Amino acid sequence: MATRQFTAFRQFEPSEAAAIIFTVVFGLLLGAHLWQSWRAKIWYLWPLIIATALEFVGYILREYCIKNRHEKIPYIISQVFVIISPACLAADLYMLVGRA
Repeated sequence: MATRQFTAFRQFEPSEAAAIIFTVVFGLLLGAHLWQSWRAKIWYLWPLIIATALEFVGYILREYCIKNRHEKIPYIISQVFVIISPACLAADLYMLVGRA
């Protein structure tokens, strides 16, 4: 029995430029959030940092998947990270509202 190659995403055409732009943007935001949290010693912003890091890694993996379309696991991880990160952002907003 022959092994089948993964071909489910042949129709999916992600934008490489958008993946690079969002990787750079979220990388800069991650650095800024880390610096602000460390400088002001605001430790309750960690859900925001985790959300930004998940988005950053998700878009790095998306760029990787654009170049390696035959791999399924990095694509799934990329989608999960990009989808889960708003939940961490919502948790951070609830923590901020609770401190107000």
